[in-house]
Amino acid sequence: MNSIPKEPYIIGVVSQKGGVGKTSLAVNLAADIKSKGYRVLLIDGDTSNPTLGMLLGMEGANIGFRELATKATTLDNAMSIHGSTGMHVVLGTFHTKPFIITKSNINTLKKKLRRARYDFIIIDTSPGFYDEDEMDYWNDVILVTTPDAPATTGIMRLNALIRRTRLASSLVLNKVRKQKYELKPDEIAEATGERIVAVIPYDETVNISVAEKIPAYVKNRSAPFSKAIETLASAYIRKRRLAKRPRS
Repeated sequence: MNSIPKEPYIIGVVSQKGGVGKTSLAVNLAADIKSKGYRVLLIDGDTSNPTLGMLLGMEGANIGFRELATKATTLDNAMSIHGSTGMHVVLGTFHTKPFIITKSNINTLKKKLRRARYDFIIIDTSPGFYDEDEMDYWNDVILVTTPDAPATTGIMRLNALIRRTRLASSLVLNKVRKQKYELKPDEIAEATGERIVAVIPYDETVNISVAEKIPAYVKNRSAPFSKAIETLASAYIRKRRLAKRPRS
Protein backbone atom coordinates (compact mmCIF):
# COMPACT_ATOMS: atom_id res chain seq x y z
CA MET A 1 0.00 0.00 0.00
CA ASN A 2 1.20 3.50 -0.80
CA SER A 3 2.28 5.68 2.10
CA ILE A 4 1.42 9.39 2.28
CA PRO A 5 0.77 11.78 5.19
CA LYS A 6 -1.46 10.51 8.00
CA GLU A 7 -4.45 12.84 7.84
CA PRO A 8 -6.80 12.40 4.88
CA TYR A 9 -6.74 14.77 1.93
CA ILE A 10 -10.35 15.89 1.56
CA ILE A 11 -11.54 16.90 -1.91
CA GLY A 12 -14.91 18.50 -2.60
CA VAL A 13 -16.23 17.88 -6.12
CA VAL A 14 -18.45 20.84 -7.01
CA SER A 15 -20.47 22.41 -9.80
CA GLN A 16 -22.83 25.34 -9.96
CA LYS A 17 -25.03 23.65 -12.57
CA GLY A 18 -26.48 20.15 -12.54
CA GLY A 19 -25.95 17.71 -15.40
CA VAL A 20 -22.23 18.32 -15.89
CA GLY A 21 -21.21 14.81 -14.76
CA LYS A 22 -20.00 15.73 -11.29
CA THR A 23 -21.16 12.52 -9.58
CA SER A 24 -19.78 10.20 -12.27
CA LEU A 25 -16.47 12.02 -12.06
CA ALA A 26 -16.33 11.67 -8.25
CA VAL A 27 -17.15 7.95 -8.41
CA ASN A 28 -14.56 7.15 -11.06
CA LEU A 29 -11.85 9.33 -9.56
CA ALA A 30 -12.29 7.49 -6.27
CA ALA A 31 -12.25 4.10 -8.04
CA ASP A 32 -9.04 4.97 -9.90
CA ILE A 33 -7.19 6.22 -6.81
CA LYS A 34 -8.36 3.16 -4.85
CA SER A 35 -7.00 0.88 -7.62
CA LYS A 36 -3.58 2.46 -7.13
CA GLY A 37 -3.40 1.21 -3.54
CA TYR A 38 -4.61 4.25 -1.60
CA ARG A 39 -7.21 4.22 1.15
CA VAL A 40 -10.20 6.07 -0.26
CA LEU A 41 -13.53 7.11 1.24
CA LEU A 42 -16.22 8.32 -1.19
CA ILE A 43 -19.04 10.39 0.34
CA ASP A 44 -22.40 11.36 -1.14
CA GLY A 45 -22.71 14.86 0.27
CA ASP A 46 -25.50 15.86 -2.12
CA THR A 47 -28.23 16.71 0.38
CA SER A 48 -30.83 17.61 -2.26
CA ASN A 49 -30.64 14.62 -4.62
CA PRO A 50 -28.18 11.91 -3.49
CA THR A 51 -27.58 9.59 -6.46
CA LEU A 52 -24.19 8.06 -5.76
CA GLY A 53 -25.84 4.84 -4.55
CA MET A 54 -27.71 4.52 -7.84
CA LEU A 55 -24.47 4.68 -9.81
CA LEU A 56 -22.92 1.98 -7.63
CA GLY A 57 -25.92 -0.32 -7.21
CA MET A 58 -26.10 0.49 -3.51
CA GLU A 59 -29.59 2.01 -3.19
CA GLY A 60 -31.73 2.06 -0.09
CA ALA A 61 -29.25 3.12 2.59
CA ASN A 62 -30.86 3.89 5.96
CA ILE A 63 -27.73 5.45 7.46
CA GLY A 64 -25.49 7.83 5.57
CA PHE A 65 -24.21 11.37 5.22
CA ARG A 66 -27.08 13.09 7.05
CA GLU A 67 -26.74 10.81 10.05
CA LEU A 68 -22.96 11.18 10.02
CA ALA A 69 -23.26 14.98 10.05
CA THR A 70 -25.83 15.12 12.85
CA LYS A 71 -23.94 13.02 15.41
CA ALA A 72 -26.51 10.25 14.96
CA THR A 73 -23.89 7.67 14.08
CA THR A 74 -20.17 6.98 13.74
CA LEU A 75 -18.22 6.84 10.50
CA ASP A 76 -17.87 3.07 10.83
CA ASN A 77 -21.64 2.66 11.06
CA ALA A 78 -22.33 5.05 8.17
CA MET A 79 -19.78 3.44 5.85
CA SER A 80 -20.56 0.69 3.34
CA ILE A 81 -18.18 -1.28 1.10
CA HIS A 82 -18.70 -1.37 -2.66
CA GLY A 83 -18.36 -4.89 -3.94
CA SER A 84 -16.45 -4.67 -7.24
CA THR A 85 -14.01 -1.95 -6.16
CA GLY A 86 -13.72 -2.44 -2.40
CA MET A 87 -14.21 1.31 -1.98
CA HIS A 88 -15.52 2.58 1.32
CA VAL A 89 -18.63 4.68 0.69
CA VAL A 90 -20.90 6.89 2.80
CA LEU A 91 -24.17 7.02 0.88
CA GLY A 92 -26.91 9.62 0.90
CA THR A 93 -30.25 8.89 2.52
CA PHE A 94 -33.60 10.08 1.19
CA HIS A 95 -35.94 12.07 3.41
CA THR A 96 -39.09 14.10 2.80
CA LYS A 97 -37.64 17.13 4.59
CA PRO A 98 -34.62 19.00 3.18
CA PHE A 99 -31.34 18.82 5.06
CA ILE A 100 -29.64 22.18 5.49
CA ILE A 101 -26.00 21.93 6.60
CA THR A 102 -25.30 23.97 9.74
CA LYS A 103 -22.09 25.11 11.37
CA SER A 104 -22.64 22.42 14.01
CA ASN A 105 -22.86 19.78 11.27
CA ILE A 106 -19.62 21.06 9.73
CA ASN A 107 -17.82 20.82 13.07
CA THR A 108 -19.12 17.27 13.53
CA LEU A 109 -17.94 16.21 10.07
CA LYS A 110 -14.59 17.90 10.57
CA LYS A 111 -13.91 15.97 13.76
CA LYS A 112 -15.00 12.63 12.35
CA LEU A 113 -13.29 12.88 8.97
CA ARG A 114 -10.03 14.50 10.03
CA ARG A 115 -9.19 11.54 12.25
CA ALA A 116 -10.40 8.92 9.76
CA ARG A 117 -7.76 6.49 8.50
CA TYR A 118 -7.91 7.32 4.79
CA ASP A 119 -5.46 8.80 2.34
CA PHE A 120 -8.20 10.51 0.32
CA ILE A 121 -11.78 11.48 1.07
CA ILE A 122 -13.76 12.51 -2.00
CA ILE A 123 -17.08 14.28 -1.44
CA ASP A 124 -19.73 14.57 -4.15
CA THR A 125 -21.69 17.74 -3.33
CA SER A 126 -25.02 19.32 -4.21
CA PRO A 127 -24.85 21.53 -7.32
CA GLY A 128 -25.24 25.24 -6.68
CA PHE A 129 -23.50 27.74 -4.47
CA TYR A 130 -21.82 26.97 -1.17
CA ASP A 131 -21.38 28.77 2.10
CA GLU A 132 -17.72 29.13 3.02
CA ASP A 133 -18.44 27.20 6.23
CA GLU A 134 -19.44 24.16 4.16
CA MET A 135 -15.90 23.96 2.78
CA ASP A 136 -14.19 24.50 6.13
CA TYR A 137 -12.90 20.94 6.46
CA TRP A 138 -11.84 20.45 2.82
CA ASN A 139 -8.28 20.63 1.48
CA ASP A 140 -9.05 20.96 -2.19
CA VAL A 141 -11.85 21.62 -4.68
CA ILE A 142 -12.48 20.15 -8.12
CA LEU A 143 -14.73 22.47 -10.13
CA VAL A 144 -16.57 20.54 -12.84
CA THR A 145 -17.96 22.20 -15.96
CA THR A 146 -18.93 21.34 -19.52
CA PRO A 147 -17.80 23.36 -22.56
CA ASP A 148 -20.91 25.52 -22.87
CA ALA A 149 -21.77 29.05 -21.83
CA PRO A 150 -24.35 28.31 -19.06
CA ALA A 151 -22.10 25.86 -17.19
CA THR A 152 -19.00 28.02 -17.65
CA THR A 153 -20.78 31.15 -16.42
CA GLY A 154 -21.87 29.25 -13.32
CA ILE A 155 -18.33 28.04 -12.67
CA MET A 156 -17.03 31.59 -13.01
CA ARG A 157 -19.36 32.73 -10.21
CA LEU A 158 -18.60 29.68 -8.09
CA ASN A 159 -14.85 30.11 -8.54
CA ALA A 160 -15.10 33.67 -7.22
CA LEU A 161 -16.32 32.16 -3.94
CA ILE A 162 -13.61 29.48 -3.89
CA ARG A 163 -10.93 32.15 -4.30
CA ARG A 164 -12.02 33.78 -1.04
CA THR A 165 -11.03 30.63 0.84
CA ARG A 166 -7.58 29.13 1.40
CA LEU A 167 -8.48 26.06 -0.61
CA ALA A 168 -6.46 24.68 -3.49
CA SER A 169 -8.61 24.23 -6.58
CA SER A 170 -8.55 22.92 -10.14
CA LEU A 171 -10.98 22.96 -13.04
CA VAL A 172 -12.12 19.84 -14.91
CA LEU A 173 -13.69 20.20 -18.33
CA ASN A 174 -16.10 17.28 -18.79
CA LYS A 175 -18.14 15.77 -21.66
CA VAL A 176 -15.99 17.33 -24.36
CA ARG A 177 -17.05 16.38 -27.91
CA LYS A 178 -14.63 18.72 -29.77
CA GLN A 179 -17.47 20.30 -31.75
CA LYS A 180 -17.33 23.78 -33.26
CA TYR A 181 -20.17 24.99 -31.07
CA GLU A 182 -18.27 24.18 -27.85
CA LEU A 183 -16.17 26.65 -25.94
CA LYS A 184 -12.47 25.86 -26.24
CA PRO A 185 -10.42 24.86 -23.15
CA ASP A 186 -8.22 27.95 -23.39
CA GLU A 187 -11.30 30.19 -23.58
CA ILE A 188 -12.75 28.58 -20.45
CA ALA A 189 -9.44 28.79 -18.59
CA GLU A 190 -9.12 32.48 -19.46
CA ALA A 191 -12.74 33.24 -18.49
CA THR A 192 -12.52 31.47 -15.15
CA GLY A 193 -8.93 32.28 -14.27
CA GLU A 194 -8.55 28.66 -13.24
CA ARG A 195 -6.10 26.03 -14.46
CA ILE A 196 -7.73 23.11 -16.27
CA VAL A 197 -6.27 19.96 -14.74
CA ALA A 198 -8.10 17.51 -17.03
CA VAL A 199 -10.14 17.54 -20.23
CA ILE A 200 -12.48 14.54 -20.19
CA PRO A 201 -14.12 13.46 -23.44
CA TYR A 202 -17.76 12.56 -23.89
CA ASP A 203 -17.81 8.76 -23.85
CA GLU A 204 -20.77 6.37 -24.20
CA THR A 205 -18.95 4.08 -21.77
CA VAL A 206 -20.15 6.38 -18.99
CA ASN A 207 -23.82 6.08 -20.00
CA ILE A 208 -23.52 2.30 -20.21
CA SER A 209 -21.77 2.13 -16.84
CA VAL A 210 -24.50 4.19 -15.18
CA ALA A 211 -27.17 1.84 -16.56
CA GLU A 212 -25.19 -1.22 -15.42
CA LYS A 213 -24.25 0.39 -12.06
CA ILE A 214 -20.56 -0.25 -12.56
CA PRO A 215 -17.99 2.58 -12.54
CA ALA A 216 -16.80 3.29 -16.08
CA TYR A 217 -13.18 3.04 -14.90
CA VAL A 218 -13.86 -0.50 -13.69
CA LYS A 219 -15.88 -1.51 -16.74
CA ASN A 220 -13.33 -0.40 -19.33
CA ARG A 221 -9.98 1.05 -18.27
CA SER A 222 -8.93 1.60 -21.86
CA ALA A 223 -11.93 3.81 -22.71
CA PRO A 224 -11.13 7.47 -23.46
CA PHE A 225 -13.06 8.57 -20.37
CA SER A 226 -11.11 6.18 -18.15
CA LYS A 227 -7.77 7.31 -19.55
CA ALA A 228 -8.66 10.93 -18.78
CA ILE A 229 -9.77 9.98 -15.25
CA GLU A 230 -6.42 8.26 -14.75
CA THR A 231 -4.65 11.50 -15.69
CA LEU A 232 -6.81 13.38 -13.18
CA ALA A 233 -6.13 10.82 -10.45
CA SER A 234 -2.38 11.01 -11.04
CA ALA A 235 -2.52 14.79 -10.80
CA TYR A 236 -4.27 14.63 -7.43
CA ILE A 237 -1.92 12.01 -6.07
CA ARG A 238 0.92 14.40 -6.90
CA LYS A 239 -0.94 17.30 -5.30
CA ARG A 240 -1.52 15.21 -2.19
CA ARG A 241 2.16 14.40 -1.83
CA LEU A 242 3.15 18.05 -2.22
CA ALA A 243 0.40 19.45 0.00
CA LYS A 244 1.15 21.30 3.19
CA ARG A 245 -0.40 20.24 6.47
CA PRO A 246 -4.22 20.01 6.33
CA ARG A 247 -6.25 23.03 7.30
CA SER A 248 -6.80 23.36 11.03
